[in-house]
Amino acid sequence: VLGLVAILPFLTFPLRVAETGVIAISSKPAERWEDALISGNGATGIMVFGRPHEETVVVNHERLWVQCAHDTREVVDLRDAVVEARKLAREGRYANALHIMQTTFGETNRRRYGKDHLEGEDKRRIESDRVHPGFHLFLSAPASGVVREYRREMLLQTGEIIVSWRDDAGRWTRRAFVSRPHDAVVVHISSPKTKSFRGTLKLAPASVTREGDIASVKVDHKDDEFYFHSAYGRTGGRPEPEGYHALGRVICRGGNSVGRKDGIHIEDANEILVILRLSYLDKASQANRDALRNDVTAIPSNYDKLKRAHVAIHKEMFDRVRLDLGGGHGRGRYTEEMLAEADKKGPTPELLELLYDVGRYALISSSGDLPPALMGIWGGSWDAPFDGSYTLDSNLNLAVSAGSASNLPEAMESYFGFVEGLYPDWQINARSFY
Repeated sequence: VLGLVAILPFLTFPLRVAETGVIAISSKPAERWEDALISGNGATGIMVFGRPHEETVVVNHERLWVQCAHDTREVVDLRDAVVEARKLAREGRYANALHIMQTTFGETNRRRYGKDHLEGEDKRRIESDRVHPGFHLFLSAPASGVVREYRREMLLQTGEIIVSWRDDAGRWTRRAFVSRPHDAVVVHISSPKTKSFRGTLKLAPASVTREGDIASVKVDHKDDEFYFHSAYGRTGGRPEPEGYHALGRVICRGGNSVGRKDGIHIEDANEILVILRLSYLDKASQANRDALRNDVTAIPSNYDKLKRAHVAIHKEMFDRVRLDLGGGHGRGRYTEEMLAEADKKGPTPELLELLYDVGRYALISSSGDLPPALMGIWGGSWDAPFDGSYTLDSNLNLAVSAGSASNLPEAMESYFGFVEGLYPDWQINARSFY
């Protein structure tokens, strides 16, 4: 059930199999980030809302975690307390056993850190690091009449997100994906033949909900480039805080672009291509904007060429298996319709095919150097449920459970490497507890 809940937000779209492959289709934009369409290359992820005139793209990364302490936390040595607690428990004195454990835990933390960290409703919990969104890419443009024939699509076999609609000027189309071979977010905007594009592109911080999470943020917009840099407010035991930065090129076909404080203003463009790379920094002070610009500039400025290189990798992974239960993979039906039908009659073959395909898509798109956390590599909140963290009792196990059955050794390598990296800490925990 937990694994199913994790992917249900991505299932509010119809699914069809066409010449372009398996596609999830929605007839309206997302109102919440939980309903945004997703794409990812394992490390970097995007969530696209699909709003015609006020678009929001949330950019995420697998290594963006809020540092919640300045010091390195060590597990409390409870060996003597465990012996005493077990003795009391064998005598049926469970409340006393619990009291021994909590008192020892609190007193040790108080001596070490100055307080026992047992405040709040749940006195057993210590605040952990939290996942968070990197930043937002906003696109605003004036309307050209009433929006008609709207659709947003998530192409599961290519990792591409397409948003399109028609208005008085004609058909507008936006495409986006996260390239595997070039490690970049790629966005393409095309206008109707009878109307050029006029609007604003800008980067903005994702709103922070807790004081001290972020120490500094820098956003800079130039005529054909935007840059973002952020440093965490706490060190987590390191000599200096970690951080991340991103740089994007804005390439206009026709027209011109002017960088201002509030964004990049674009006039009379027929097409716009955005190529953006987000990089995690072991030390926030080591950001090198010039080097990042050189790397991004070296990426080909052709959407179709970039897409072909990405699809060659992503599609091969997705197509390694296929589940055919005779459901026709949706036959163009809306997922809301299938879910409503399943609620009355039980899960149908087409719904199970949809679940299988979307689950594999999410796993492929969120398995990088690290395995997927609780929400994969996506999220739009600084207060994610359960911190968006790794929980090893069931959630992470369920997240990677399709790795073997779907012939995805890449996903399993992420999981194996993560577990192996935890092993030294687990040895310390075993000594301290047992």
